Amino acid sequence: MELCTIEGFMAADRIAQLEYDWEANYVEPCIPPVRLSREECEEYVRKAVAISGVVAPTLSFPKTRNRCTFYPMRWHVEISGWGRTPVTILHEMAHLAALPAALAGENPHGPAFVRQAIEFYHRIIGIDQAHLFETAARVGLQIGGTLYRHRAPKRPDLDFSHIDI
Repeated sequence: MELCTIEGFMAADRIAQLEYDWEANYVEPCIPPVRLSREECEEYVRKAVAISGVVAPTLSFPKTRNRCTFYPMRWHVEISGWGRTPVTILHEMAHLAALPAALAGENPHGPAFVRQAIEFYHRIIGIDQAHLFETAARVGLQIGGTLYRHRAPKRPDLDFSHIDI
C-alpha cells in the first residue's frame, strides 16, 4: 500500500482504527484494567525484546502528550499517561518488531503488525491465542504469517520519515 497518497493515508487510518477498536473490544477486556509504573512498562518492553529480538527502544513518559508513538529514526517510544497499560506498551513494541514489513511498504497496522501484536498479547499477557486470532479475523484484520526475529540497529540510519506510525 502506498502511504504517500491521500487514498493510502485514508486506508491506513481505517486499518489503524479497525486495529484500535479490536484491541479495545477484544483484547483489553481480557485483562484487569491497570496503570503500569515506569518500571513495569520497562519490564513489558524487556519481555517483548526477549521474544522478538529487537533492540530495546528508549522510553519517555511526557505529561503533555495525549498519544503513544514509536519514533523509528530515534528508536524511541513515547507513552502518555493513559497509555501505561500492557496492551498499549505491547502495541508499540509490535511496531518495532514488525518494522521490516512497514519498511517494505506494508501498512504500519497491517498483517505483520497484527501477527506480532497477537504473539505479544498471548505470550506476555497470557490471552488465549485462538481468541485473538478469531476475533482479529472476525473484525476484518489481516493476520500475517511471519514473525520477525531480528536485531534492529539502535540508531537506524535509514529514512523512515515516510512511515506514519
